[in-house]
Amino acid sequence: MNIILSIVVPTKNRISYLKYIIDYFAEIADTDVELVIQDNSDKTTADELQEYLGKVEDQRVIYKHSDKSLSQKENCDLAIHQANGYYVLMLGDDDIFSKHLIEYCRVWRERKIDAVLTKRPVYIWPDVTPRLYKSKLSSTFQLPRYTSKETLFDLDALKRKFINSGGVEIGDMPRVYHGVAAKDSLSEIYKVTGSYCPGPSPDIANAISLLYTVKSFLYVDLPLVVSGQCIKSAAGKGSQGEHYEEIESVKQLPKNQSSKWFKHIPFYWSGKTIYAQSSVEALINLKLQHIADTLNREYLLASCLVFDSKYLERIMKCVRLNGLGNLPKIMFYYSCIWSNRLSVHIFRAFKPKDEVSKIQKINNIRDVIDIIDTNIQP
Repeated sequence: MNIILSIVVPTKNRISYLKYIIDYFAEIADTDVELVIQDNSDKTTADELQEYLGKVEDQRVIYKHSDKSLSQKENCDLAIHQANGYYVLMLGDDDIFSKHLIEYCRVWRERKIDAVLTKRPVYIWPDVTPRLYKSKLSSTFQLPRYTSKETLFDLDALKRKFINSGGVEIGDMPRVYHGVAAKDSLSEIYKVTGSYCPGPSPDIANAISLLYTVKSFLYVDLPLVVSGQCIKSAAGKGSQGEHYEEIESVKQLPKNQSSKWFKHIPFYWSGKTIYAQSSVEALINLKLQHIADTLNREYLLASCLVFDSKYLERIMKCVRLNGLGNLPKIMFYYSCIWSNRLSVHIFRAFKPKDEVSKIQKINNIRDVIDIIDTNIQP
């Protein structure tokens, strides 16, 4: 086999979104790409999906179903493990990729690039109504300005930025989710940790692992991957202000996650806390405990105070544990984070019209990728 790219999609009970990836993939003529679907759906949905794939009849599609209840991490691991390509791109079932990515992968392989991050525009599905903008942003997509410029990342600078962020921000780290990573690099991580995503939140756990594994990491200013936000996704819940739960009630987490929770991280599930927990777990699993010990806890607690204020009592418990002498530093970061948040919304509101492409109302993600494919020429 000479597969250049494996598109892997871990999925569970979301066939209505996944169909768009399947249909789009079936229309791509290139034989050096494969689609791996790792399904953890209930029997009814799994049967429906298998019937749908039977009508497509594409030998490049690998479908596996597990009827055992899996954590998000376990489902991702199974999906990546089945990939045969030189490069792997993991998507959510509400995302999509451009067919032009395949040809770029051939070029990157010749240059021995280990990981690539591209521009990732967002499509907001019709079932999402963002908290701040309501239905104004539902069913919307904005084709970003792009230059096709390539830039090699400074891996040491990214490591410093990750440490300073307290493990709560994925930033521009290399990743297999929404990014391209060499299977060999992913296999190196697996050999050390027994997982491609050695932490409860697969995206950042994998990103940290790749950050400390890859030797060459490239950014390409082209919208080759589209991040979808549907009502059932973490991003969709976050935009609606619903990305908070008790740890024991989050079904996609590994079993007994609450017993593994680190005492300096506020005890609840949100985007910030699960990223911090995953960062520490990933570093420990990579045998990098000394780096985990240097993560900026003050920035972590400031982020929680800004984004997760409904859990103020639990956050303050960790603030006291961290030492009240560090409170001025926490409040400094708190002010910086709020300032940055306000700047983003002000910039979005007053950005000159000639500097942005028009926000379009689009009913499904397939129409989005057709727009991108038409505009991009490799």
